[in-house]
Parts: sequence; structure tokens; C-alpha cells
Amino acid sequence: MDLNKLKSIRKANRSVVTRHLRKIDDLKNEAELARVDLLATFESVEQKKKLLEDLNQQIISAIDTEDIEKEILNTDEYTLDLETKLKHLRLFIQSLDNSNNHTNQQSTSSYQTLNYEAPPFIPTSCIENQQQSFIAPSLSTPSFTGVTSTTTTQSNTTIKPTQSWCSNGCTWFILTLVGVVVILICLICLCCYKKRSKDRGRRHDKDENVTFSSKTAEKQKRVLIS
Repeated sequence: MDLNKLKSIRKANRSVVTRHLRKIDDLKNEAELARVDLLATFESVEQKKKLLEDLNQQIISAIDTEDIEKEILNTDEYTLDLETKLKHLRLFIQSLDNSNNHTNQQSTSSYQTLNYEAPPFIPTSCIENQQQSFIAPSLSTPSFTGVTSTTTTQSNTTIKPTQSWCSNGCTWFILTLVGVVVILICLICLCCYKKRSKDRGRRHDKDENVTFSSKTAEKQKRVLIS
């Protein structure tokens, strides 16, 4: 290829690289960074850098011997400046990625903290009163201290607090349910007793009325007979 044509192509590509670098600076100074545009422009600059390296080799191969040193110095100076700018851009993009990852981790940890489902709180006094009032012959007596829960079994095994909370909660629920059932049965028996008392009272009044009417009829007969 003609030397002048190669130099014209290189000049045009250098102009494109300069324009891309200005665009990157403008993107960095914006309030809301357009990360996609920044990465796309950076990748385009890297591609242009490879193309310029190939053009430099072709120009050095086609140039006269006395102009080789001057061309190499000019090319190395431009290449060094471009490589320095690209390294700064890589560090900037890496710091941007690290800050985004740190922000995502903080938001994830805060979300998990806010949505942490703690086990229900059961007062120790209620558990101790429940254990003293209702003790099954074949079961061990648990004691809850708020940190660990132990049982007085032969192996002295340690149970996790969540297991103790679940077992105590189930026991409390069952006892409450039994108490409600007992109260309902007592109310039903009381209603039946009141109903039977009313029926007996009505029968007794009816029997007295019948007896009184029969006595009255007998008296009237006696009066008539006499």
C-alpha cells in the first residue's frame, strides 16, 4: 500500500481515538455515569490501538531508511501516551466496579437484617410455672435460660434454643386448647342443668295444679251430695 495512504489512515484513526477520549472524559464528569457508554467507548479505543500498531508496522516497513528513527520516536511517544490514558481508564472502571459491588453487598446485608425472622419470645417465668404445674411422668423437665436449653435426661444432651422455643410453644398451645375445651364442656353442662331444673319446675307446678283442681272437684261433689 502507498506510504501516504497509510499515514492518512493512521491520522484518521488517531483523530477518532482523540474524540473517544474526550467523550470518556465527558462521561466521567457527568452527575449520573453512563457505565454502558463508557465501556463501549473504552473497548473502541482499545480496538483502535491495535489497528494503529498494525499501521505503524506497515509504515515503518514502507518508509525510507533515513526517516525510520524519526518515525519510531514519534510512534513510541504517541503509543506511550495512549497506553497511559488506557491504564488510568482501566483503574477507574475497576474502582467503579468495586464500589458497585460494595454497595450491592451492603444493600443485601441490610435487607437480610431487616427481614430476619427472630423466634418468638417466651418469658422464662411462664415456662417455669408451666413446668411446675404440668409435669408428665415419662418426660424430662426443660429449663430455659435465654441462651441454651438443657434437659435432665440420662445423656444430659444440650438442645438448641429454637427447639426449646418450639416445644414450649407447642406445649403452651396444647394446654390452652385443653383449657378452652374444659370451659366449653362446663358451660354446656351448666346449660343442660338449668334446662332440666326449669323442666322439673314446670312439671312440679303442673302436678300441683292438677292436684289442686282434683281436690276442688271433690269438695264440690261433697257439697252437692250433702
